Amino acid sequence: MKHVASASNQHDFDKAVEVLVDSECWKNERFRSYFEEVWLSVKELWVMSYRLEFDVVLTTNNGIEAQNRVLKAPYVKSSSGKRSLTSLIMTVVHSYLPGK
Repeated sequence: MKHVASASNQHDFDKAVEVLVDSECWKNERFRSYFEEVWLSVKELWVMSYRLEFDVVLTTNNGIEAQNRVLKAPYVKSSSGKRSLTSLIMTVVHSYLPGK
């Protein structure tokens, strides 16, 4: 399953899934059903080849915490007491989106 998650392109993903399908664990109907329904149905959220399309690729909780600090710093600094959803969105729009 690690090879499925770390596939960097569609070909590698397809090959990794093929290896998984040929594996012993795939013979377990409960595992197979769970994996197909829960994980393969949302592969865009966890397979690296799909996640490479994002500007920021975070693969660990540490990365998520670091990104949170990067986003939070200008938000807290600019909000001057009014920390609303609107001010958070404005921070994201003005600080991180192209064409400001």
